[in-house]
Amino acid sequence: MNPPATHPVKGTAVQSPPASANEEPVPAPAFPLIVEANCRYGRMKFYATDKWLGRGLGLYGEWSESEVELFRALIKPGDHVADIGANIGSHTLALAGIVGAEGIVRAFEPSPDTYRVLLDNIAANLEIGEVLLDIRNCALGEREEVISCGKLDLHNPGGYELKPEPDEVDIQVSRLDDLGIERLDFAKVDVEGYELAVLNGGAETIARCRPILYIEADRAGSFLALSHWMIDHGYRVYIHKPPLFNPHNFNGYPTNVWGNIVSLMLLGIPREKYLNLDNIKSLERVRAKRV
Repeated sequence: MNPPATHPVKGTAVQSPPASANEEPVPAPAFPLIVEANCRYGRMKFYATDKWLGRGLGLYGEWSESEVELFRALIKPGDHVADIGANIGSHTLALAGIVGAEGIVRAFEPSPDTYRVLLDNIAANLEIGEVLLDIRNCALGEREEVISCGKLDLHNPGGYELKPEPDEVDIQVSRLDDLGIERLDFAKVDVEGYELAVLNGGAETIARCRPILYIEADRAGSFLALSHWMIDHGYRVYIHKPPLFNPHNFNGYPTNVWGNIVSLMLLGIPREKYLNLDNIKSLERVRAKRV
């Protein structure tokens, strides 16, 4: 579906490498791969073929704003936060605006192609000194390694998984515990089934810094595994199901193309930290039981 006519999207052509003398020239794509639009947190580039985040930015000028609304209740100016699985930076920019000039945003994106779009979006919307950024082209996991993964699915770039596929794209995997992070107040983890590996590889940092955790849990078996991990490590755990559609979206586009689709997220609050969550009606407490 095309974006509404009242909010046109400007295309940006992607250059193909020159063909050698013995190769047939590669035809230009029929439409631009990367497009851009004015969005809630600035002018953003995104994949034209992306049926999720890209479609949301094109139609509504935002992506999963219900998650950002929750972030505002949990994060303070000056906080140090991590966006693990940053994609093209829609939440990275939102987090930067929340923590401000005294805060730090650390963003991690494994796909080299998506990382380049992330850098473009940060450069276009954040001034030097506006916020301290640490942007890394790597995945976080349980061990330091390099995984040869498949190519990006342009219909769902945010669904990029660390599945070994020889001779494709080498992805650097680092451990959160090896990064020398001294302070971490909040971490969003959305890494397509790799969430538990991120937690295991960051267990020492999490035990020392005690950040609020916000983790995707929509894979088979991940809900119980992640809930148990957080409870075992001293967290109160809540279910959060943010709807994709926001009737008050940035573009004012009224049609809900998402229907009743929601994300399945887990919010972890350190037991020793008091936060008044009474006014957040979308949260449901989890009390996991061992089988």
